[in-house]
Amino acid sequence: MSVQAPEIAPVVEALEARFPGAVTERRTDRGQTIAYVAPASIVEVCRFLKEEQQFERLAGITVVDWYPLEPRFEVVYFVHSIRRQQRLRLKCRVSEEQAELDSLTDVWRS
Repeated sequence: MSVQAPEIAPVVEALEARFPGAVTERRTDRGQTIAYVAPASIVEVCRFLKEEQQFERLAGITVVDWYPLEPRFEVVYFVHSIRRQQRLRLKCRVSEEQAELDSLTDVWRS
């Protein structure tokens, strides 16, 4: 018998309530929730997830290059709450001209 992880939707709803407009879209892919976050909000959203939603672990970061599409880049953050047994994927879309995001090292020292 497998243990089901708790529902992640309340976490995304808390993000949307706390930071109106920061979550621009949400989807589910292969059973995992994806929240698209405005680039200017990524640090405060991640700090909220760590400090108030118990996402104590940044499990990974990667970038997808969608050339020739714009916005060209999609930065993907995989965050994990060990205590809550939840995973959330955050994505930021950035154009080639503004391919820059603030660092999360002040939030997670990984």
